[in-house]
Amino acid sequence: MSDDIIFIRGETINLCIPNVDSDSVQLWTEIINDQKVNTLIGQGYFPIDKHNQVDYIKEILKSKSRILLQIIAKKTNKFLGVVSLSEIDFINRRAQLSTVCPLKCESAKYAALQARALISDHAFQKLGLSSVYSYQAYPENKRWAQLSEVIGFLPSGFSMSSYQINGELTHRLIISLTSDSYWRLLNNENSLWPGTDHIKIRVAKLTADKSLADSLFTFVSAMRDQYVYPD
Repeated sequence: MSDDIIFIRGETINLCIPNVDSDSVQLWTEIINDQKVNTLIGQGYFPIDKHNQVDYIKEILKSKSRILLQIIAKKTNKFLGVVSLSEIDFINRRAQLSTVCPLKCESAKYAALQARALISDHAFQKLGLSSVYSYQAYPENKRWAQLSEVIGFLPSGFSMSSYQINGELTHRLIISLTSDSYWRLLNNENSLWPGTDHIKIRVAKLTADKSLADSLFTFVSAMRDQYVYPD
């Protein structure tokens, strides 16, 4: 994968332009078809072969409403997954962030979080967006949402009973980062990513019983239960 063109350079990863001729396309296709991986990301409903994936990548590369990048470990040049900004809206200045990074590498700890931080830098600094948001299955994927807090993504609300997992309806948690918060978090740095050592410290301070998402869900559920519809 040494021929991958780097679009955004990070500390332990690079975000690279998808190369339809690289070996990573086969790995990517396998990930898309992996039902265990797809449980929480809303994919895998129909089988996709490598030719389908190549066509998809070519269409995305032509788009001005979506950016899709490969997550590549710097030290090993290993393909780890993908990160994207979709539904880029230059009128309302917002975009949806998605990360699929199931492969691991010892030299690139917290690769998915770093990818999120790096593409968010691009969203706010280069694209001039005001908000970047993401959906997480709740409560099934609330730990990932909590980890995203360490780079500034906080719970904003819920889309109730709007996602199906193994035949059962569950909720979607909306997490977001606004431009005001982004520029404040930079604190005179040029990236949302403070470095792996700092991230380790922030993650260590997170506690499962003090999840912002859980607190918000308790509040929202109570308000919905108590709501009296006007006659």
